[in-house]
Order: sequence, then structure tokens, then C-alpha cells
Amino acid sequence: MNYKIGLVSVIVVFLVGCSASFSVGGSKQQDAIIKFINEDVEEASQHQETSALLFNELLMDPEVTEEEMVERIKNEVIPEAEKAVEVVEKIDVSIEELEEPYELLKDGIHLYTNALNEFLEWVETNDPAVETQVDQTFDEYQTALEKYHHVMEELADEFEVEYERHELPIE
Repeated sequence: MNYKIGLVSVIVVFLVGCSASFSVGGSKQQDAIIKFINEDVEEASQHQETSALLFNELLMDPEVTEEEMVERIKNEVIPEAEKAVEVVEKIDVSIEELEEPYELLKDGIHLYTNALNEFLEWVETNDPAVETQVDQTFDEYQTALEKYHHVMEELADEFEVEYERHELPIE
């Protein structure tokens, strides 16, 4: 199970715990940004968090067999990640300023789900080429969500919205 060691440090939950607020008398843009962060992204975050926690649990459990891991990834981890994708795809972006962060968020969540599917393929095949692709996809996922957070932080500053990001620690 050499794949466990390689990926433990890679899985990071980027969406968890983002929150936003503003002072009294918010503008239309402020209201839209706050709704996007506190409602739309929060729901997707919950599914992505659950998926990542389950995945990390499997990676850290020395007792889990390869067969058990494959079954749990198929039946628990990936379906939860797919729920996050469904939520993100239903988000209605009401202002132009949210289009870029929305696209970055959507790309990131798709990359996360793709990486899980690739990881499953790697466990099943032990193919070095798939291992390389898994690493690359997780890197792309992290990059997309880092860009998302950077854009959201800039947007929050521009519209005087307090944006706070909380990540789950990986143990």
C-alpha cells in the first residue's frame, strides 16, 4: 500500500469553513458575495469535507485492506465528492464579479473528483502512469482552489467583506 504514504500529505480540504460578513448596510455586490460564500460554497464544502475526511481516514488506517479501500472509495468517498459537484453546478452566479471565482471553484471540485477516480484506478491497477496522473490532478486541484481563495480574498477586500478561511488539519 505504498500509495497511502504518497498521498497523505497531498489531500487538503480547501473549502472547509469559509465564512463572510460585512458591516451594516450591505450593497447588492456584498449581499451576493456573502450568499455565495456562506450558503452556496458552504453546502459544497460540507460534502467535499466529508469526502476528504473519509478518504484521509482510509489512507491513515493501517488495518484497511485494499479491497475494503476500493469499496469504500466507490461507495462513500466518490459519491460524497459528486454531491459537492452537483451543488457547485447548481450555483447561480448573480453578479459578474463572482464569475471567475465560480469557475475556479467548479474546476477545483471537478479536479478533486477526477483525482479520486484516478486514485481508485491506481489502487486497482498499480500502474505508474496512473500514479503520475493522480499526483498531477491533485496538484491541479490544489492550484485551482488556491487561485479561488486568492480571487475571493481580493474580491472581499474590494467590496469590504470580511472573508475568513478555515482549513481542516490533516492528521
